[in-house]
Amino acid sequence: MIKGLLPFLLLFSSLSHAVVNVRTRDEVILHFKEAGFSGTVGVFSPKGDFVVGLGPGVHADDHLLIGSVTKQFTAAAILKLVEQGKLKVTDPVSRYVPRLRSHEVTIHHLLTHTSGIRDAVGSYEFERFKITPFRSLGPLVALVTKMPIEFRAGSRFDYSNSNYFLLSHLVELRSGESWWSFVKRELVDPAGMTETNFVGSRTARLLPGHTFDRDYSLTPIAESAYFERGWANGAGGMESTVRDLGRWNEALHSGKILSAESLRQMTAAHTKSGKNEFVGYGLFSTQDEVTGESILFHPGGIPGYISQNAYYPKRKLSTIVLANYESSGEPEQLAKALASVESRGHASVPNYLDDPKVPRANNQKFVGRFRSVEGDSLDITFAQNQLYLSAGGSPEHRMILRGDSWFFDRSIGLDLHFSTDAVTVQARDTTYFRDDLR
Repeated sequence: MIKGLLPFLLLFSSLSHAVVNVRTRDEVILHFKEAGFSGTVGVFSPKGDFVVGLGPGVHADDHLLIGSVTKQFTAAAILKLVEQGKLKVTDPVSRYVPRLRSHEVTIHHLLTHTSGIRDAVGSYEFERFKITPFRSLGPLVALVTKMPIEFRAGSRFDYSNSNYFLLSHLVELRSGESWWSFVKRELVDPAGMTETNFVGSRTARLLPGHTFDRDYSLTPIAESAYFERGWANGAGGMESTVRDLGRWNEALHSGKILSAESLRQMTAAHTKSGKNEFVGYGLFSTQDEVTGESILFHPGGIPGYISQNAYYPKRKLSTIVLANYESSGEPEQLAKALASVESRGHASVPNYLDDPKVPRANNQKFVGRFRSVEGDSLDITFAQNQLYLSAGGSPEHRMILRGDSWFFDRSIGLDLHFSTDAVTVQARDTTYFRDDLR
């Protein structure tokens, strides 16, 4: 749900940074616990279930916000309506939302993020909405219908929460009830999910959300930040537990929720969404880079929380991680490592701590502003013998030391490789040049 988060999550697995080799589930859990992970973890398979809470005051069955994992439920709700004869995925959205700027956009395009509708999250209007209590989808739908159409429907993938705001609205229009009322009756209750709900604010059972401060200590989010879950609605507003999401995966993929044809449509690889990744309806699919095993997944992010729900159809295995703090990729890496030790008996996991063998000498040479050709900036400062990074004006965070000219920002999952003269820095596929030398 957080604007710009998904690309970080989807790219994180391809990053090359310092790793630790682990061989058992216990070693995986201990590694993330020592790194300061906070949240709940669940592994569910025919071999048995495992759930645990990590971090101060966290228990295995605590409630957390699941962010965009909610999109699975909205996609399934649309397919339920298809089964009931109340709409078709080939229907133009303008049939139900006449104000939409394009008549080419179909429900299928919304489900697969190929509509071309710009993401409303991050817009000035949405920023105003999200700090106020949620009442109805009306203002949000009005905002989405004003968003520009950035490319022809169906021509490419571009993740946009606007798609699922509109799908939530369609659920309400065609069911004649609220999005949550329909989802609860048709999906949540049949799956046996007794610990899952949706409201527009913080609930008594919800584990508090956090952000990283500049040195990666956890800081509670403001009370007003919980209002965003209401506005996220079917794009990211649900609250659940790892155990309930395990029940959801089992019910969905065993055919207890949707017909065989609907499930096939939901899990199909409709459009390429990234390197070795495809988008379905409310799901992404990929293959294990070693075994080639199929993986269905969706990450989630909303202020104070990050999540990952992954399902391995061949083994009927679910690895689910819900974190009550904002970071990039850590739930994905934890879920991935748990699946790997289950199948191969080993995994490589990122090291989130400084490498004690690397000296800190002459680190001040990296201080300054670096810009890409596109104009994006990285600002690096030095304080208390530590380097801090602000990417594009975002809050600064300490740069974790990896090597002589190699650093890592844990908050956004970003590796930085400097040239030996500190004139350039490579971050993902982009080169940044020192501003005062351009």
